[in-house]
Amino acid sequence: YTATLDLVVLGKENNTVCKFEICEGGKIEWHGVEYTETTYKTITAVSDNGCEYEATLDLVVLPAGADEYYEQTICHGTTFEWNGKVLTASDTYTHELDSCGATATLKLTILPETKDVVEKKTLCYGESIEWNGETYDQTGKYPVTLKDANGCSYTATLDLVVLGKENNTVC
Repeated sequence: YTATLDLVVLGKENNTVCKFEICEGGKIEWHGVEYTETTYKTITAVSDNGCEYEATLDLVVLPAGADEYYEQTICHGTTFEWNGKVLTASDTYTHELDSCGATATLKLTILPETKDVVEKKTLCYGESIEWNGETYDQTGKYPVTLKDANGCSYTATLDLVVLGKENNTVC
């Protein structure tokens, strides 16, 4: 009597490390066990072909992030950069801070434009006017940059006409 043995040698199973991140309050099931805390655990598992191998769970529980809120006010005609974007409109903007749902919110307000001002003045020859800390006695346009009550820039221009002696103008 002869007996034949068909022997199949299965390859060694590779040990595995399973890395997971979950948010605080979350859970994961791994090899039939539920985990909710940061864990580093190695078990002996059996593969589909019946061979044993070591499996390691490397679980990190991320803390729940806190939401953040910002307010920013800028002058008309300027921009504000936030989260890599250049913002040019009054609005409320949000973006995700982390994978656990924490968000940052920005309320951006753009102030209305302060209109430029032109002040027209006429003087007789020989007269002068003090305007914004300077004295003027010649015909011309004299612009200065000023700040409004919000600290935003605008231009004020003195448009000065000085009447000459040659016009026989009576002042």
